[in-house]
Amino acid sequence: FGNEFIEAASDPRVVKVAHHAQFDRVLLKCQAGGWLNIPREQWDCTMARAMIHGLPGKLDKLSQIYHLGDDAKKDGHDLIMLFCERGEDPDEHIVEWMQFIEYSSFDITSLRRLDHELPDWCWTPHEKRIYHLTQKINDVGFKADLPLAMHMIEASSQATSSLNRRIVKLSDGTIEKGTQGKRIKEWLNTESEHEFDNLKAETLRKAVRDFKAGSVMLDAAQLEMIELRLLAAKSSISKCKVALAQAGDDARIRYAKTYAGGGRIGRFSHKGFQPGNMPRPSQKFKKIVPQIIDALGARMAYDVWGDETVAACSDAIRGLIIADEGKKICVADWSNIEGRWLAWMLGEEWKLQAYREQDLGIGEDGYKLLFHRMTGIPLELIDDFLRQQGKGVDLSMGYEGGVGAFLNIANSYQIDLVMLADAAPKTLPAEFMERGRSSWAWAQK
Repeated sequence: FGNEFIEAASDPRVVKVAHHAQFDRVLLKCQAGGWLNIPREQWDCTMARAMIHGLPGKLDKLSQIYHLGDDAKKDGHDLIMLFCERGEDPDEHIVEWMQFIEYSSFDITSLRRLDHELPDWCWTPHEKRIYHLTQKINDVGFKADLPLAMHMIEASSQATSSLNRRIVKLSDGTIEKGTQGKRIKEWLNTESEHEFDNLKAETLRKAVRDFKAGSVMLDAAQLEMIELRLLAAKSSISKCKVALAQAGDDARIRYAKTYAGGGRIGRFSHKGFQPGNMPRPSQKFKKIVPQIIDALGARMAYDVWGDETVAACSDAIRGLIIADEGKKICVADWSNIEGRWLAWMLGEEWKLQAYREQDLGIGEDGYKLLFHRMTGIPLELIDDFLRQQGKGVDLSMGYEGGVGAFLNIANSYQIDLVMLADAAPKTLPAEFMERGRSSWAWAQK
């Protein structure tokens, strides 16, 4: 490093700017033997600043938006892989090394211009503190139960092999694995009068529900294939493998959180192991997760649950995140925070009053009440399954979802649209019904 760089890097009054500053900060700390450990609070990240304004995070995309020049759009991926990932000797790749130096200079020029071009009205002192807190969380990471991950892989592999053998037998050898979605879809559509557009879990579960209701004809073989596909799709092996690959020597997973990576609403996103995307335990297994983990540790899970071991592992996957010795994990969650905020923003007084009563212990659950108002179904008949439908509709429509978003929610939460349409004239004001008819007439034209 040059003296001017070292002097500026060591000066707490100098702000250090980088695109995806987390990479530069950690790299400098590691490559400089630890002495160039620049505090998080001295860094400014143009990627974070772009994303909190709803802009893309990639520098090449920002270069196009802000017209930073053709040189800024050059892709240095292959050169980065050559020298940074594979660690090749520059003396043995002189031409590529000169190209890499040229690429790096263009990269810095683009960064300087971008630093001046990006908006900063959302990049407030409060948001900067949140960004720096995110960096602290990433540096500390969280501990993973790596032996449990290995046991899950072993048990799931055993169950998956059994599932695949059953699928081969059921399909007369035309399908070899439960992950061969295209072949399973073709088999189901050939064997059944019911047309499967896709093999999403929600679609398959709805077909089973419709069969039980008598509206869809399925035979025993088709029902078994659906069951096998649902079990095969639940495999938790990939998440376990990511945990093993991403964890450090101290069994901690770091840098899994991305500030404002969730799009225009500024939510965090996750990468790699994705701790923010853990499956919700099913009704069948959620009360016995500790027993599942104990059985996995004793290598007895498959003996207990057989082919359903893949589902049991998936439902216990949150157990991979553990506390350090002498510590404990505390879980906190705001009650219906998004629903409350949306009701307050839009002046839905009936809903605000429902939350007030709920907090006093005298009112109904907000999502149940919403489903009741949507469908007219009595509150006492609304179970957890139907409550989730009310929740899905409330949140998706609250963020200005349209027809397409509603159909996705209906598919994901298995909402009966025919039932909903029948209930609409009884539950909606006449003004809303007229607006709906007008919109439909316009859409038809």
